[in-house]
Amino acid sequence: VEECGGVAVRFAPGTVLSGANSERLAAELAALAAREPRPHLRIDLAGVNLLTSLVLAKLIALNSELRAAGGRLTIANAEPVVREVFK
Repeated sequence: VEECGGVAVRFAPGTVLSGANSERLAAELAALAAREPRPHLRIDLAGVNLLTSLVLAKLIALNSELRAAGGRLTIANAEPVVREVFK
């Protein structure tokens, strides 16, 4: 986690984001967002090898919460296999 005009979240190479860790991920991202009045989270997916639709749903819900608080969610550097989940 890196803070510079927002919060950047990075993952270790080979990370799998799935149902097994979706609740924990959502809780940790929500906690990071709660630290700012107008949160901006930048999620760098460069190290992520797999992201399931369940995690995508969590990210969509988080985006809605951030926008309601005047903040935003940015997703960056998704590998092609991960980008497919977003289509």
